[in-house]
Amino acid sequence: MALAQLGASVYSLGLTRAAFELKRTTAKDRDQGVELLVGDTHELSFASGSFELVFSQGLI
Repeated sequence: MALAQLGASVYSLGLTRAAFELKRTTAKDRDQGVELLVGDTHELSFASGSFELVFSQGLI
């Protein structure tokens, strides 16, 4: 979320609704422009090459 503060477009993916809600609360509390998504990392709706950087904490 620090990248959002620097002006980057940030997407955060959660596998479950509970993960989504936790991230939503955190992003809202910090007033950050993070687009939150719920889904499976193996079935994303983004075209190949859409991102310059991908960061994971144990999902990939």
